[in-house]
Amino acid sequence: MSQDGQIAEGFFLNFLLYIHDGGLIFAFFFGTLGFNSHFSFVLQILEVAGVRYEQAAVVFVEFDHLYCNCFTSVEHSAVVLAEWFTFFIFVLFYVYFLCKPILGQVNLPDFHQRDSGLRFAVPHSIFKMFLTMRYVLLFALLCPFKIQSQTSLNKIFNLPGMVTTAIFATLVDQDTIVTFGSVIDVPGHNGVHISKYDTLGNLLDFKTYFHPDSKPYVLGAPTGFIKTADGGYLGVGDVNLGDNVVVFKFSHSGDLEWLSDIAYGNLRVIYAIDPIECNGGYILVGLLQYLDYDVNAFILKIDPVGNVLWRKDHGVPGLRDIAAFIQKRDENSFFVSGAQNNGVGIGMPGGWIRNWVFEMDSTGTILSDWKSEIADNFGSCKAEISGDHELVLITSRLYYNHPYATKTELSARKLDTDDWHTVWHTFQTAPTMSYLAGWYDLEQSPTDGSWDLVGTFHYEPDGAVLGGLNAHLNPDGERVWIRQDTAYLSPLLNANENYLVSMGHLSSGSIIAGGYVLSTEGGDLHQEAWLLKISPDGCIEPGDCATVPANEPSTASGPSFLNWEVFPNPATTHTYLVSDKYMERKSVRVSIFDQHGGLVREMDYAVQAEQPFRIELIGLPTGVYTYRVTTNDGELGAGKIMVMWR
Repeated sequence: MSQDGQIAEGFFLNFLLYIHDGGLIFAFFFGTLGFNSHFSFVLQILEVAGVRYEQAAVVFVEFDHLYCNCFTSVEHSAVVLAEWFTFFIFVLFYVYFLCKPILGQVNLPDFHQRDSGLRFAVPHSIFKMFLTMRYVLLFALLCPFKIQSQTSLNKIFNLPGMVTTAIFATLVDQDTIVTFGSVIDVPGHNGVHISKYDTLGNLLDFKTYFHPDSKPYVLGAPTGFIKTADGGYLGVGDVNLGDNVVVFKFSHSGDLEWLSDIAYGNLRVIYAIDPIECNGGYILVGLLQYLDYDVNAFILKIDPVGNVLWRKDHGVPGLRDIAAFIQKRDENSFFVSGAQNNGVGIGMPGGWIRNWVFEMDSTGTILSDWKSEIADNFGSCKAEISGDHELVLITSRLYYNHPYATKTELSARKLDTDDWHTVWHTFQTAPTMSYLAGWYDLEQSPTDGSWDLVGTFHYEPDGAVLGGLNAHLNPDGERVWIRQDTAYLSPLLNANENYLVSMGHLSSGSIIAGGYVLSTEGGDLHQEAWLLKISPDGCIEPGDCATVPANEPSTASGPSFLNWEVFPNPATTHTYLVSDKYMERKSVRVSIFDQHGGLVREMDYAVQAEQPFRIELIGLPTGVYTYRVTTNDGELGAGKIMVMWR
C-alpha cells in the first residue's frame, strides 16, 4: 500500500497491444502516447479487456517512476497480472527479432490458421510495429518502474452482515485507515466495530462486539479513539445512553484485549468522550449529571487494564460544565477543551454558552483556564496542540433571533497557552447555517503545518439539507479552501443527513474523513458509514475540487470580489449561493456556464440582507459548472457547482 493508493513494482512498460480480428480481441492495453513539458511521457489507457476499469486511467511516466492515478475503482491484482502478461508478450516478440538472423529469413505475410473453427489472423504491420519498438523495449528492460494506483474515495456502505453502520472516529496508521463506530446487526443489537481499510477504501478487516446482556453500546459524534503505545487501539463510549462508561482496548489486529465497564450509582448519566494515554494508564474526560440534575465535567484515570484509579469533577454550581476533548503536552501537562452554559437553553431568553479550556496536571488538578466572552455565544470547542505547542481550537458562534431560526458561524482560534491570549481568530463560514452546523474534528497537516477541519453544514430555508463540510486553513488560520459534500441525496428534504465527524491524514497530506449518512425514508432507518478522501488542494477527483478559495486575490475590475458559498455542493435539483457579507446593491445576476464556456442558465435576483440565492439545476446534466455573480458595475465573484444526478 502507498500513501494514496496501492503499489506494484517491476521491469515493464506497456505501449500498444491490440489485435482484433472478426470481433475476437486479443488485447490487454490500448493507449495513446505523448510528451509533456517535463520531458516525461503520458500514456492514457483507453480500453482494457478482461480487467475492470470504471474510468480511464492516466499514467505519468518520469524516468524511473510510473505513477498511475486512477480515479475510480480498479481491480488491482488483475491489473498487475495484465501488466506482466503484456510484458511477457513483448519479450517474446523481442527475443524473436533478436533470434531472427539465426533462424534465417522468415516471411511475414498475413496468414490464417483454422483450428476447431477458430480464425486467427496476425497482420504483417503488427510485427513491423514491434520491430520499430526494439530500442524502446530495451529501455524498458533496463529501467525499473513503480506503479502507484490511486482512486477517489467517496463511498457509503454497511459492513458485511450489518443492517446499519456508522463511523464516529477515524485515524490513519501507517497509511491504513482505522475506524471505530457503531453497528446494528440483523437481530437489532447495538454494538461497536473496529475496521481497517486501504487508502482506496477497500475493507481489509473488521470486528464487531456486542454487550453480553444485549444492552446497547452507544457512541457519540465524535468518539475518542486513539492508537496506543503497544500498537493497539483504545476507544470509549457508554452503555444504554449514559448508564455506564465503557472502555474498549483492542490489539493491533482489532481483537478485544479487555473491556472496562465503569458504573456509578449516585449519577443519573455519565458520558466518556475522549481518552489520552499517559504514564500509568489512560485519562478519560467527559460529562456527568448528578441526581439533582447538576452537570459537571469529569476527569477519570484508569490503569493499563481499565481499573479506576481516581475521578475528579470540575464545575460551577448552577452551570453545565462539559469536558469534551483532551490533549497531552507532556506527562504532567494536559489541556482539556469543552464548554460552559447556564442551562437555560439555546436561543431562549437569558441563555448563554461559552468556550472553556483549561490546563491540568497529571492528578487532574486545574492549573489555569480560559473562557470566551459570554456575549460571543461560542459553543463547545475541540482543541489540538500545534507544532509550536500552542492550542488551536474549533468552535461555532450562535446567533439568536435570526431569519430561519438560530444560525451558526463556524470559526477557529489559536491560543498562546502561556497567558491565554489569542494569536489569531478566523471565521470559515458566514452566519447562514442553522445551529446544527458545526466543526467536529481538526488536525494539523503532516506536510506544511496547515490545518484541516471537518464538520457538518446545515441549511433549512425550505427543508433540511445536511452534509459534510471540510476546510483547509494555512498556518495563520486563513481559509485556503472550503467544500461541502453530500454522499446521500434524497428527494425528501428532511431525509438528507450526511455527517462527517472525524478525520486523519495520509503521509501525503490527503485528508481521510469519516462519518455516516442517515435517513428514515418510508419509516425505515437507513444508516451507512461514509468514507471520503480529499487531496491537499481540496479535490476528490478531477473536476470535483473545492470552490474558489476565500483568500484568492481578485483580478476583476469594478466592485471587489465577495466570498461566496454554495450549498449543497454537489447538488441535484437546486442549490443555494450566499455571500459572507451584505451587498449594498439592489440586484445581481447569476450566470451558469458549462465546461465549454457556454451559457446554460441566467437568473436575476433582488438582494435582501443575508438571504441566499436559490439556483435551480433541474434540466442540467451531471457535470461541473461555473457560476459568475455580476452587477452593472462588474463581477462580484465566481466559483464551481457540481451537478450530480443519482
